[in-house]
Amino acid sequence: MAGKGTIKDVLLIDANRQHPTLHMAFNTPSSPGLEEASSVDGGFNEGCIHSARNLDNIFLIPGSCRSGNSGRPLAQEKIADLMKELKSRYEYILIDSPPVLESSDALSIATAADITFLVIQAYRVQWEVARKTKHLLEENKCKIGGVILNRVKRVIPEWIYKKL
Repeated sequence: MAGKGTIKDVLLIDANRQHPTLHMAFNTPSSPGLEEASSVDGGFNEGCIHSARNLDNIFLIPGSCRSGNSGRPLAQEKIADLMKELKSRYEYILIDSPPVLESSDALSIATAADITFLVIQAYRVQWEVARKTKHLLEENKCKIGGVILNRVKRVIPEWIYKKL
């Protein structure tokens, strides 16, 4: 699957199995997905990787699972094995996981990832929650690359932004 030239292959993994949305954003099937990919003994299920329509070199493993086991936690060792397999195939792997304090899946994924970024919703997530999440990731030896603050409201008028 590795692309030739300057465009690198990118794999998106929707690990938020309780609220998967990436398959809708990239117009791909919702299954088979992460549950099926990480449950195959002795190998990787190629059918779980879907090409994003009209986007070269973008691939997706959706979070939906046909088996209805989204309530069952992902096994940490299976996620680690899956990531090892996928790292040999893709230049970049981006994983959308559920909130760390709401799902054990998020911590399993963060420990298997090379680097983790905290995504914090502006004006909604309290600093104590962000600090507790950061501490939990650090306790589990996860490398934190930084914080992404989303849904930020502009406090500077639009016309000033245009002049910058």
